Parts: sequence; C-alpha cells; structure tokens
Amino acid sequence: MYTVVLIEVNCSICIQMEIKIFTKVDLEAGVLPAMEHSALIEGEYVLHRDPKEGPALFSRKPQGLPLSAHYYWHGRKHREDGPAYIRFREDGSISDETYWRHGVLHRNPYEGPAWVSRSSRVDPSILTIERYYYHGKPCRDPADGPCYINRDPGSGRILEQYYTTAEEAFVLLRASPRRRRSPAKLAACPS
Repeated sequence: MYTVVLIEVNCSICIQMEIKIFTKVDLEAGVLPAMEHSALIEGEYVLHRDPKEGPALFSRKPQGLPLSAHYYWHGRKHREDGPAYIRFREDGSISDETYWRHGVLHRNPYEGPAWVSRSSRVDPSILTIERYYYHGKPCRDPADGPCYINRDPGSGRILEQYYTTAEEAFVLLRASPRRRRSPAKLAACPS
C-alpha cells in the first residue's frame, strides 16, 4: 500500500516560484520508492531541483535499492558536476549514466563520454556503449579515439565505432577551456 504525500514550498531563489515535492511512501515496508520535485515555471509544473541538492526525480525498488536518478533544472535534464541520468542494476551498481547540460547531451570529451552503458550481464565492468557529445553534437578528437563505440556485451569486443573529423572536433572544442591540445595540433590530426 502506497500513499502520496504532497509538500508545497515557496522558494525565492532569483525569482518567486512555487515548488511541489511529490513523495510516494510504502507504508508497510517504510521505503520511499519515488520522489519528484516540480516547480511552477511560466504557468506550468516542470521537473526542477537544484542539482547540488539532489535529483529532481528519484525512484527505488521495493527492497530499497535505487532504480534511477534524474537531475532537472527548469524542466531540462541538467547537471554540471556529474551525470544527469543514472540507472542502477538490481545490486545497486550503476548500469547507465548520461551527462546533460540544459537539455542536451554534453560532456567535455577529455573528461570522458557523455553516455555510458554497462549492460553486460556477463561482466558488469564492460562498457557496451560509449558516446562522446559536446553541446548535443557527436564530438571527439580522432587522435583520442572514436566518438561512438559499441561493444559486444559478452566479450567486450568492439562491434562498431565512428569518428568525427579533426575539423569538426576543432570547431566544437576550440572554445573549451579544458582542451589538452593546441588548435594547431588538433587541426593537424588525420581525418
């Protein structure tokens, strides 16, 4: 048996907004299987919570282990210091994570992929999907490797891989404050 608890809070961070927190509680087990933070923004309730405070949407399995965590800011997936979406396995370990900024897949490719999936049941450490996105576009310096990688879940063998050209990577990464290579070296990379 579940009960839904609604908590309304008024928040005055920059603008006055109405915040609603929906919490679903399993009264028999004492487990909190779902929690949702929403805000009334421009006349519409959207998922919203300061990512530093935690996810806007969080769900648990009946046993209490986490199922998924979603970080939203003003209705868009967003988190600057970690993945904005995390999905967990039955044992509580992470199976999928994606990095989003203001509603688009984004992570500096020198920090790692924006989308990672560990869907192998044979070996959970195998990364079956790696995708590098920068401001919503596939991007990785070809000298560092492919921007899309698909692996066999059983063996970890690469099944598919795709590269961006050095010119595409240079255009997308030139404004990055954390790039490792100089523009001259990046432009000289083979396509």
